[in-house]
Parts: sequence; structure tokens; C-alpha cells
Amino acid sequence: MATIHHGLAEGVYSFNEVPRDSYLAFLGRISPEKRPDRAISIAKRLGMRLKIAAKVDAVDVGYFHDEIKPLLADPLIEFIGEISDSEKSAFLGNASRTGKPGSLWIAKTKLYGRFSSLINLTAG
Repeated sequence: MATIHHGLAEGVYSFNEVPRDSYLAFLGRISPEKRPDRAISIAKRLGMRLKIAAKVDAVDVGYFHDEIKPLLADPLIEFIGEISDSEKSAFLGNASRTGKPGSLWIAKTKLYGRFSSLINLTAG
């Protein structure tokens, strides 16, 4: 048996003990299986701002325009679009909470200090 490491380069992400802002963060891509609609719903119910840093692949443009774009009219919701790797540390590190499933995501979120605040967006 062996340990399989997460593959994150050391020093790429930094721990942020105290976030500078109070918002929920969604990082990834816009697609039905990633459930950005659920992130938006959660943010609205909590009365918290949500920042969405996500790319829209060609296959998901219709989903974005039909299902997600109308939900962005709420002042609590901010769609940033795709961000670079160098922007991800500050984006997640300054958020109050993050949401996205996956073991690599958990490894990154631990680095930012938000592991205890993960929200599972794909759970029924």
C-alpha cells in the first residue's frame, strides 16, 4: 500500500486565517452536474453574497443562458467568470465558505482554511 498525494504544488496556495470579505465562493465550471443553481439558492436563503468564478464550456452555453443567467439578476449573486490559477488562492481564501465536491477540492480548501465550511452542492 502507498500514499497517493493530491498533486498540488507546494506554495501555490496560501492559508488565510481571517477572510477579508463575507461571501460564499463557487469555483469550477457552469454545468448541470456542478449545481451552480443550488449554490445560488443556498446563498439567497442565507442572505449571503455568492461569487461565482467559473468557466462556461461550449457544451454548457445553453444551460448557462437558459438556467443560470436569469438567476444572476439578484444583487447577492456575482458572476466573475473563469479565473487564473494565480487568482484562486485569494478568491477562496477570502471567502467565508466554499462549495464544491471532490478530494482535490478538499485538499485545496484545507490550505485556504475553509475546510470546516464546505457546502456539498450535489447532495440531494
